[in-house]
Amino acid sequence: MSRSKQKRLDYLKCYIILVPFLILFLSLTVWPIIRTFQFSLYDYKGIGNVVNSPFVGFKNYITVLKDKIFQKAYLNSWIFTIGQSVIKLVFSFLLALLLNQKWLKTRGFFRTIFFLPWLMPSSIVAMVFNYLLNPLNGAVNEGLKALHLIDHSINFFGNGTIAFITIAIISS
Repeated sequence: MSRSKQKRLDYLKCYIILVPFLILFLSLTVWPIIRTFQFSLYDYKGIGNVVNSPFVGFKNYITVLKDKIFQKAYLNSWIFTIGQSVIKLVFSFLLALLLNQKWLKTRGFFRTIFFLPWLMPSSIVAMVFNYLLNPLNGAVNEGLKALHLIDHSINFFGNGTIAFITIAIISS
């Protein structure tokens, strides 16, 4: 078999291997995006065929972009994302520097401890943080009181701003 014929056969095998992925990608990603965009152009109530609904064009987008609650949520999403990314980057870099120091005898232990939350289900992690941040007798409040940094307990989830910052730190 000639070299060019073998090369074409290899390319054909690659394309055949890609066909199942392309079918799944198109049906589970591209098609829903196209349908969602189509729905957004109609005053669709979720029942029946979308083309039987009145066509409104980009009116839905204009309505959403003028909505003050949407604008606040959009801004909060950006603040959360950027804040969380900065926290992760700085904290991870500092931890990596610390855990790679030769003088730290318990490096393996600390690496395991920092890796454990990633292995646990999210529900368990949420329960642990709920215990730690409990405003009545949580470990964080008790520790801050013992160090005389605060006089009264902080309700980490009772105030919107504090809750926003707390969740950004926890999810980092």
